[in-house]
Formats: sequence, C-alpha cells, structure tokens
Amino acid sequence: MSCAAPTGRSSRSCDISFGTSRLLKNALQCLPLPLAEGRGEGGLLDSSLKAGRLPIMTNAARAICTLLVAVSLLAAAPAAGQVLEREVVIVTPDAGDERVTQTHDAVAFWNETLSDLDLGVRLRETDLVVASENRALENYARLISQRGGRLPRGAAGPQPPRELIDLGADVVVLLSRQPLMPFAWPLPGSTNYFVAIRAVEPRRPGDDKVLRNVIAHELGHTLGLTHNRATATLMCGPCSSAAAEDNPLEWLPLTADDRARLRALHGAQ
Repeated sequence: MSCAAPTGRSSRSCDISFGTSRLLKNALQCLPLPLAEGRGEGGLLDSSLKAGRLPIMTNAARAICTLLVAVSLLAAAPAAGQVLEREVVIVTPDAGDERVTQTHDAVAFWNETLSDLDLGVRLRETDLVVASENRALENYARLISQRGGRLPRGAAGPQPPRELIDLGADVVVLLSRQPLMPFAWPLPGSTNYFVAIRAVEPRRPGDDKVLRNVIAHELGHTLGLTHNRATATLMCGPCSSAAAEDNPLEWLPLTADDRARLRALHGAQ
C-alpha cells in the first residue's frame, strides 16, 4: 500500500493500491463468477430475475484456467501477517439512504468472516459518493441488469463509463434508483467489480433484511464466491426472499464449500 491509513473509511486523497499481479488478473477472468440469478416469484435478488448463463468452457480451457489460478495464488499470496485490502466506494443518491447502512453492515460481516477464517484479504470502505443524478452509472447498470446473461465479458463486452473508472476503487457499489436486478459485474482487464443494488421496496414486508443479504451476496461474488443450489444460504442461486425474512439470524449462512473456496482463493495471513 502506498499510504498508511486508519481502519475504516478514509479520505480520497489517501491512495491505496491493491497489488495484484497481471497473472492473477488473467486467472480471475477464468473463474465462474456468474451474474446473480434467481427463479420464480419472490427471489432473494429480485422478484423477476432471469438466470444468467456463462459460456461453456472446454476441458482444456478449464484445465488451463485451473493452472493459472493455482500458480497466481501462490505468486500473489500475502506474506505472513500481511492483509491485502480491496477498496470499496459506495455511490448513493442520498446520504440518508438506508442501503448505505446496510452496505456498511455487509462489509463488516465479510471482514469478520474473513478474519475468523484467518484469511489475508479485507474489504475497506474508502469513500461515500453522494450523487443525486448519476446517469452514466445508472445507464450502465440498467444495461447489465437487463441483458447481463447475454452480454459477453471482457474486452468484447460493454465498456464501463469513464465516471466509473475514475472512482478508482476495487469495488464500486451503486445504490441504484431503479428496480433492477442486483448484480456483481467484473470489469474488463482487471479484478475490479461494479455492484448494483436495486431500489428499496417500502411496501415489501421484510425488505430491509432481504436487501442486506442481497448486498452481502453480491459482495461475496467480488471475493470469488459462486452460486450454490441451497436456497437458504447466502450464496444461493436461485434464492428465496422468505429464507432471508424467516432466518432468525441477521445473515444467511455460508456453506462449507463457500469457506473452502475463500481459503483456496485468498490463503491464510
């Protein structure tokens, strides 16, 4: 890191670089990090989600990707006791938006989880951008949300607007004004992500609890987690909003496979 900043959010003038090798960036492009998906009415991520689809990889391509991931993780693993921080910038139409607090809570959940697993990576909020109008980001979010399952990724896919790139974060979380399908979209040529969260549904019972799990779900994708078929878990796909509403705990649980994947991707401190 290029500066020593205090824990928590910091000034934008403090430039924190997340040192990731080109090899790791290329390897992460191979990992199946699908757009959040759901099926049927009342899905956790939206009531009318359409499942995303990834191109089918050949056995040879899959083997190459597996090798790239393994080698790059060894090369990029932090030294003992070192923690790499991924910058998170939140873009909101209103500083008082309840989703800001929900995002803070989701980041805290992941950092506690990563600490409990003794892993060498954390999410770190560096800025809260209040923008009453943000047409470029909203248009990009709508394009991905509506057509994400059919859009090519990487250089062939839709290019992010300059307004998004200029934020300079590893993860940009847009608290959208639109009732769109939430997603975590990998930006081309990097390990960075654009996350969009749908608008609040005030008439929907339990929407607060559902939304905070939606945000944690999407942040899980930015850490390398994929969907599983258990609808009552955090990384579900498809999901059920009832699972989040009825869960006595604040967060839906991770599976043993989720924890194993985090360990494989991020290693111990």
